[in-house]
Amino acid sequence: MGVGDTTEKIKNSKPISKSALITLMPILSLIVVVVLGWVNKSSEVEIAKLSILVLTLSAVVVFYIRMHSEDIMDKPHAKFIIVGAYLVSICFIMLPFEMEAVNFWMIGGLVVAMLIDCNLGLLIHFNLTFLAGISFAHRPETVVYLLVMGILMCMLSDFMKHKSSIVYAIIIVLSTNVTLTFVLNNFIFEAFTNLNYLYPIMSTFAVIIVSYLLFLLVNAEGKKMEGIPINLGKEEKLEKNEDKEKNEDKENEDIEKNEDKKKNADIEKTVNSEKDRVEINAKQERNLGTSYDTLIQDDYELLMKIKEFSQNLYDHSKTIGDLSYQAAVAVGANETLAKAGGLYHEMGKMNGKNYIEESLKIAEEYGFSEELKMILRQHNIKFEKPSTIESVIVMLSDNVLSTMEYIDKTGDNKKLTTNSIIDNIFQMRLNKGTFDESGLTVQNYKILKEYYQSVFNKAQNNIKPV
Repeated sequence: MGVGDTTEKIKNSKPISKSALITLMPILSLIVVVVLGWVNKSSEVEIAKLSILVLTLSAVVVFYIRMHSEDIMDKPHAKFIIVGAYLVSICFIMLPFEMEAVNFWMIGGLVVAMLIDCNLGLLIHFNLTFLAGISFAHRPETVVYLLVMGILMCMLSDFMKHKSSIVYAIIIVLSTNVTLTFVLNNFIFEAFTNLNYLYPIMSTFAVIIVSYLLFLLVNAEGKKMEGIPINLGKEEKLEKNEDKEKNEDKENEDIEKNEDKKKNADIEKTVNSEKDRVEINAKQERNLGTSYDTLIQDDYELLMKIKEFSQNLYDHSKTIGDLSYQAAVAVGANETLAKAGGLYHEMGKMNGKNYIEESLKIAEEYGFSEELKMILRQHNIKFEKPSTIESVIVMLSDNVLSTMEYIDKTGDNKKLTTNSIIDNIFQMRLNKGTFDESGLTVQNYKILKEYYQSVFNKAQNNIKPV
């Protein structure tokens, strides 16, 4: 079963967006409003007004979720997070607080923005602000203040996921809060209703911290990193897939079983052709300036040796080479270097199980450039982190292809889309600091992710992913 079959099965799986919990969110919101209105001894007219508003606004949220269910509902515990955050925010709105001073109700939009989708978080915050402003007849400037604060927090939600940037996000939000509160109170330092500036600052700070802690709790990798959670069902299996050393052992065992005779013949041939090897080395050293163009030729001797040793290894190397070439073109990297790295990234398997060290030995014999040898070392981060964009590209090509094939083989593809799988791979690598030393820019990160998503989405139409 190929990658095309995997993505087709994923696409045809039952949509999660039909969750009864999401469908019932308007009714649940209505129940909360009625119960809390009765507890607060609100008039029947007020309760009816709030009920109509919350039904209408929550229906808009449900409609948006249905329109974007593929991206939204693939996130872990999405339906519970969305409904829970929405209902909790409504509860805070119904509490007898001055919302200019106590902003706990903003937690709903921020939690959804951090854990699920920024646009959905913004929509929820807009709805809650509208509900609060209309229901309790706030001044127009107060509504604007509440709206701006919530929008700012949602827009900064990505920065709030990382320890390295959450402090800066908090400073921006709190300084904006103080400024707007100061303006809202006619430039008087004493705030409205005999409260001071400490209340809105502390409540906003509490919203951010609680949202961050919830993010870490939901995130399967939360205790180790501050990024978006990986939702591939059984993360231990994905980690095993990405643990190249374990996969290499399995691949080598398969190769040894299926092609033992061919391997022995190649070893004999290698021993008996040392003279030819020396001549090839000398030729390679003379052509270092154009070595990449030579190395990526289909009939190059070293590539033919890989094919003779194992057709599976050859096909895998060709696919990684082609994927890496096009990815390098997309971001303006050295495409021939990336392709050469992809073609020879596992060539050491011809000589032994520690394939990276064996690859480096062969690279030395054939006069590979330092940049190319760097890719051989760095495409597997268990050995060394990538320090160039080309190394990142080969690593990602191998990572994405292996993950797609692994998920297809193990059947862990129930509720997954190609886009979400690749997005999770990129996010996990980002959060583990894989790209820290590579010089990869944010723009390159986005381009590469879109490239791999586009390529593997085509696989569902039986188009080769290159």
